[in-house]
Amino acid sequence: MARPRQFDPNALTLRLQAGGPLAAQALAAALKVDRSSISRALALPELAPHVVRLGTTRGATYALRR
Repeated sequence: MARPRQFDPNALTLRLQAGGPLAAQALAAALKVDRSSISRALALPELAPHVVRLGTTRGATYALRR
């Protein structure tokens, strides 16, 4: 049985719209979830086409496509 999501992916897109590009750690702190939850959410099929990763590894930030 699949576990329910810890947060709404729409909250993540709203946070990116309001704050601009943010690091995964900043997104996790804002949404009060673990950083790994953010990474898993960014891989969801409904979010993946809309979110862009800027940078690599620890210095990566995430933003919405225009």
